[in-house]
Amino acid sequence: MRNSRIKYIDKITSMQQNIDVFFGRHLKRMREKRKKSINIFSYENDLTPATVSRIENGLISPRLQTLKKIADGLDISLRDLFDF
Repeated sequence: MRNSRIKYIDKITSMQQNIDVFFGRHLKRMREKRKKSINIFSYENDLTPATVSRIENGLISPRLQTLKKIADGLDISLRDLFDF
């Protein structure tokens, strides 16, 4: 029973990491499509370049407040932000 729980948790963790990576790649494509550097995009949207870089590289999952800033900065809805 314990082993099956551990496997389930590992699977969920792996899925979360994949989502973070897919989202990060999507964000980077959208930012680059608008010809914005990480520094410019970060400055314009009250984020740190390190935060944007970590999100784009799938290292962190952004909070809802951060997602809203990103969507606003890309001039898209939160729904469109997750269309990847």
